[in-house]
Amino acid sequence: MKLLVIVFLFIFSTGCKRESLNTIEEKEVEIAKFILNKLDLQYYPSFSDLLGVEIDFDQEKIKVYNPTDYYSYIELESFEVHISLKDLIKIDSIVKTISCNELENPQAGYALDGMHLETTFYFADGSILNNSPGNSSKKIYNVLKSEVLEIVMKYNKSSNNEIIIEKIRKYDEDVPKSVYESIKKQ
Repeated sequence: MKLLVIVFLFIFSTGCKRESLNTIEEKEVEIAKFILNKLDLQYYPSFSDLLGVEIDFDQEKIKVYNPTDYYSYIELESFEVHISLKDLIKIDSIVKTISCNELENPQAGYALDGMHLETTFYFADGSILNNSPGNSSKKIYNVLKSEVLEIVMKYNKSSNNEIIIEKIRKYDEDVPKSVYESIKKQ
């Protein structure tokens, strides 16, 4: 009889935990009032392949595409897939930390040679803001573009895309440092 009670209590407690996890996930969905309907980032590394990423918060999708018809060294394989709520919340939380000044004046200073970024924010209130942090962006844009690339890699299944993304990551890390070094020497 004791064994039966213990088994019943175990099953009951396990069921309660599952139910509370489902309730937490449902609450996250209710709380997730996104500031954006869409976010479009276009990565333009010098002398390398381009990459466009669109995150659709309404449709919960991420789309990877080539932003131009120009020649590519490596053929980008476009794709569109559903994105997890957790990833949407992560991007939304970064966008919410961008100040009005950083939205209106996204460049940190004089443009340097390197990764050029174009951004378009489609806000939930219907407004659209297109800005160009360029290749000398304020720090929050570096966080945003790095996190978006991380999420793209999570959903990517193409080895070509992986090569392009890795080149962008490496270029973005290496080039600005070398440019800053050359400026310091002058």
